[in-house]
Amino acid sequence: MPFCYISTGEKTTHWDQRDPKPRAREVFSFHKPETLQELLKTEPLRSRLKKFRALDPTSCATAR
Repeated sequence: MPFCYISTGEKTTHWDQRDPKPRAREVFSFHKPETLQELLKTEPLRSRLKKFRALDPTSCATAR
């Protein structure tokens, strides 16, 4: 399972090891098994964001 949890009893953190740069995210509770199954069907957010095309700075309007 690519998901990791650590809990102190007061604070619970979650990692998605599939992420290109895994890092702890605070969560309020452990995910339900159904939610974990859905997460496994999709790429991590940071992986999806890396697929965006670079912005063309010449096509952006300048701020006034």
